[in-house]
Amino acid sequence: MIKPLSVWKYYRNNPKQVALVLVIISLSVFLQYAMLIFQATMLELEQATMPFKSTIYVYAQKSKQSQLRQLLNKQQAISEILPFKLEATSIRPMGSTAIFLLHSKDLKSAMNSLQLTLIKGRLPAPGTHEVALHWRLAALKRLKIGDHFGDQYLQGDFLMGGYKLVGLLDGDILTGFADLDTYSHDYHLSPEDIAFLVIPQKGQLAEVDSFLSQCGRKYSKLYTFHDNTFSGDFGIDVINFVIACIVTVCASFLFYIYFYQRRPEMCLLKALGYTRRRIVDRIFLEISGISLAGSILGGAVCFLSGLALNSAVFIERGLPLELWNMSYLFKLLSTPLVIIITSLLIIRRMLKKADLISIMEGEG
Repeated sequence: MIKPLSVWKYYRNNPKQVALVLVIISLSVFLQYAMLIFQATMLELEQATMPFKSTIYVYAQKSKQSQLRQLLNKQQAISEILPFKLEATSIRPMGSTAIFLLHSKDLKSAMNSLQLTLIKGRLPAPGTHEVALHWRLAALKRLKIGDHFGDQYLQGDFLMGGYKLVGLLDGDILTGFADLDTYSHDYHLSPEDIAFLVIPQKGQLAEVDSFLSQCGRKYSKLYTFHDNTFSGDFGIDVINFVIACIVTVCASFLFYIYFYQRRPEMCLLKALGYTRRRIVDRIFLEISGISLAGSILGGAVCFLSGLALNSAVFIERGLPLELWNMSYLFKLLSTPLVIIITSLLIIRRMLKKADLISIMEGEG
């Protein structure tokens, strides 16, 4: 005897109805996952272009350089004070990232503080228009060693002049290094135009932060730049929420139609002595199974698609997709969870109002 409301029997006999619900849930999770990957990738790129956030500070000045250095030298928590100039170069899909102009003898100290390493080529030579870039930054700008860039070669680039790429760097911060002496000579910089890169002693970040803040309050012409953070993209969060709401409504109505057609089975179960609680429990297991299966399918397809795109396109272009983050888990599971709860409430209400005799006679 075939049991009423036998899940596998119904699946075999009605593959189209089951497939429709699976496809809707899978597509919704796929879209949500894709939006989360896009958001996390852009966030990571934004954070990677912020050079003053953990172990290094820039202290710009508008007073005499010698007086400023004397002031900074008083703080024992400061490891090094490097004269430098900050420029920028444009990148896509975002606006720009920093280029550090330093004396050649200071390049390695700045790289160590920023935890950057040279992986290919060499560092800029003194007195040259050369630059070393993070490999991802070079990839984003479609550059390889030996290529030239800057507004002299590409109109609209934020970096003034023309530079030759001679080295590639690796690390968490997307930036580059060029020679300060050459830049100062080209643009006739005065000591007033030079800022200081302040590197704290290991474990002394808070002390330097407090000291620089006090200096900024005491000397109105002194400015600090640090603690760069990025809170995320509110617009993408809104889109994610809208997608989740639309999918929840659509999937809930699909489940309503899905089980509305099976009311005779439910009534037969009730006639055989099944309580409403027991019937609802069976429906809950079935909805949960379909919802989770659809979520896993959509998530797996999105993840595998991301792996393929990373290998074929995005890593080579310097923008690897952030395919997984623990924060994804809650956001992705929240949609099937809401679908299960909403669908169950609707179906439970339908069963409560059902007229068993009319349904069994085919009139309901």
